[in-house]
Amino acid sequence: MGTKVDVQKHVNGSSFAELLPDEQDLPYEEELLRNPYSVKLWMRYLDAKKGAPSNKRYIIYERALKALPGSYKVSLYSRFPSK
Repeated sequence: MGTKVDVQKHVNGSSFAELLPDEQDLPYEEELLRNPYSVKLWMRYLDAKKGAPSNKRYIIYERALKALPGSYKVSLYSRFPSK
């Protein structure tokens, strides 16, 4: 039998639901599906999420670092927020 995921479970101070993309994220998420190697797009997405919980921003940074080729990671990593 499958187990039910508890959406209210907390992940480092944020609920699981807060970490998922919301309606404001959809334009960025859709464009990233078409063009995952766009550094400009990742940067715009991260700029748009400046007021989001830090855990949500960290997830976006991690996704960008996984998606981008090595040479682009330096410019992205230099913007990575410190805790």
